[in-house]
Amino acid sequence: MMDAGVTKFFRTGRGGWLGTALLVFLLAVLAHVGTLSGEFVLDDRPFLIDNPKMADVARPPNFFSGGLWTFSNIPVGDDAIYRPFFVATLWLNNQLWRGWPAGFHLYSLLLHGATTLLLLMWLRRLLPGIDVRAAGLAAALFAVHPVHAEAVGWILATMHLQATLLILATCLVHDRYLRTGQPAFLLVAAMLFGGAIFTAETGVVFPFFVLMQDRLRLGRWRFMAFSAYGAVLVVYLVARKILLGVSLPLTWDLATAGARLPGFLVEYLRHLLLPWPQPLYLAMPDTGFFHLQSLPVAMFLVAAWAIPLVRMRPVPVVPLLALVWLGVFLAPPLAAVFNPSPLLAMRYVYLPSVGLSILLAWWLDRLPGKGWPHLILPLLLFLPVTFMAHGHWQNDGEVYARIVQWNPNHHAGYLGMARYAERSGNPERASHLYRQALTRATGKARLTVLEPLALLLGQTGDHAASLALFRELTTLAPERSSAWVGVGNNLWFMKQPEQAAAAYAEAVRMDPRNREACHNLRMALTATGRLRDVPRVCFSGP
Repeated sequence: MMDAGVTKFFRTGRGGWLGTALLVFLLAVLAHVGTLSGEFVLDDRPFLIDNPKMADVARPPNFFSGGLWTFSNIPVGDDAIYRPFFVATLWLNNQLWRGWPAGFHLYSLLLHGATTLLLLMWLRRLLPGIDVRAAGLAAALFAVHPVHAEAVGWILATMHLQATLLILATCLVHDRYLRTGQPAFLLVAAMLFGGAIFTAETGVVFPFFVLMQDRLRLGRWRFMAFSAYGAVLVVYLVARKILLGVSLPLTWDLATAGARLPGFLVEYLRHLLLPWPQPLYLAMPDTGFFHLQSLPVAMFLVAAWAIPLVRMRPVPVVPLLALVWLGVFLAPPLAAVFNPSPLLAMRYVYLPSVGLSILLAWWLDRLPGKGWPHLILPLLLFLPVTFMAHGHWQNDGEVYARIVQWNPNHHAGYLGMARYAERSGNPERASHLYRQALTRATGKARLTVLEPLALLLGQTGDHAASLALFRELTTLAPERSSAWVGVGNNLWFMKQPEQAAAAYAEAVRMDPRNREACHNLRMALTATGRLRDVPRVCFSGP
């Protein structure tokens, strides 16, 4: 038997819900259909191209056994990102699509459409008796919002869609638990929440949202549900600690976090309210705050919503809940300010933006009927903006050009453009971009630029320039066997077999299992008549 405090929150809305659901799903697909022509970009390649760990059907990896980058073809020393359900989804998609990017993008597109449908259902539960037009327009805003272009358009960002879908499913099942009081629904909701946080760590704050939601909606604290979700959270944190050695992927840098936090908060709010132009960073610019000129606009827009709300007596529950959602789920991306190298990323706004839709649905439901037709215009304006945003996610050339646009003094954007130009068969442009990257790279970052540039120059016949770069590389990283092979290869083509043999020998000494170095050393020693030295210098194991 439900008590009165619960019952009033479970009346259904009025209107044509089935038709509205179909319309918002189609809008979600239409707004982001441009993703289907996109290629693999950024980190998609290390996970989904030439990666045996993701290609083996007979022996799938143990997704719970390590961090995210463990399952890529790029080794990292400190992998503190734990997303086993997401990695399992990547593996399954890879078995289905086998290197066909459109298949992965189709999955993302359908996932976004399904998330939009769950949001519509959640609005229907959250706002008793809401007009179907209000809920439909609020869900449509979520469906076509340009700020979601990064999350929907980048395959490796699909985790945000998947986590948001599971969080909204948890909310709906949690409502069912409140309505019936049956523990089985709480168990299912806790399992869905587990799926969300094992997909992306952005969901870790959900138990605190549920605690506040139940207090605001029902007028009292309900610690049983909070305890169930909290227990799942503890399991997740303990698993991370055991497997990765750290509970949360944060490195605390308190000295500068306070100065960064206002800038990050303003930028995230600005892009929720004014979603163009959209930034894309691999590293934040060195110059303090960014887009500070948008601060007055962002403050005005926030005040336009918040001040009338605060002046209402009593303060309405649902808009307060929307602000709680926005604040709670913005906390994980804002926690990046505590890292020594923080990053502002639009994909992290996907889950918090649900709060904006809740707020909009409440406001629209209070609007007089004659005001409804004018609300179609913002949606129609958002559609072309979203189309343009997806045009920037078509290939690595477009993506890295945007990275250079937003941080022109960092080497990574030029390096990515150079690699794309090289893959596209344009060595002249690739060489120019590698040099652009080299002039901006410092410290160990130079190593990531020197080797591909030296290789390219050697492949195009400029052996003197290639040799000079490989020699610099052996000075910066003398333990790098591949750099010594590069030195030897250029000396060989410059008709200096004795010196080439010495470089190959150094490569073998640094890594006896480097088969290219061993093969080339045999070749050089044979050419110089030192056949008796061959068996003693090459590793002959498996």
